[in-house]
Amino acid sequence: MDATTKPEGFTPMTETIHHPARPIAANRTWPNDLGLLTLRLVIGGHLIWSTQDNVFSWERMLEFRDFLAQFGFAAPLYCAVVSVAAQFLGGVALVLGAGTRLAGAILAVNFVVAIVMVDALRPYPAAFPALALVAAALCLMLTGAGGFSLDAWRHNGRR
Repeated sequence: MDATTKPEGFTPMTETIHHPARPIAANRTWPNDLGLLTLRLVIGGHLIWSTQDNVFSWERMLEFRDFLAQFGFAAPLYCAVVSVAAQFLGGVALVLGAGTRLAGAILAVNFVVAIVMVDALRPYPAAFPALALVAAALCLMLTGAGGFSLDAWRHNGRR
């Protein structure tokens, strides 16, 4: 076999990563989509669960405002409402896989602010949950929702 002959069934690595004749979405495999679905459901579900009390109870929202005020946030009630809305609606978006890249970007910014304003004042282990949420949000912002999502369904419906 010479250097120009390929074994039967051989696909060069460059073609499996991205081939100009095929859109990148065509290179997705179901394990990747399942991994992104799992990440979206866990992170989105956690965000919905952890903020639903602030969404449905004004008293809990005011407690969150007071928490933010003790860390020097300007306009703490405004910041509390914006943060809770970002987390709750972002969680819903992640679970559905709708607007995933935008939701990931908004959530990443929200949790970077949390790290800078709150967790930076405490030792490293305390910042890990927010850091993990930033990493997950950035991952979803960069990769998108995957094939098992409303984003993919909408995209495939336009063809």
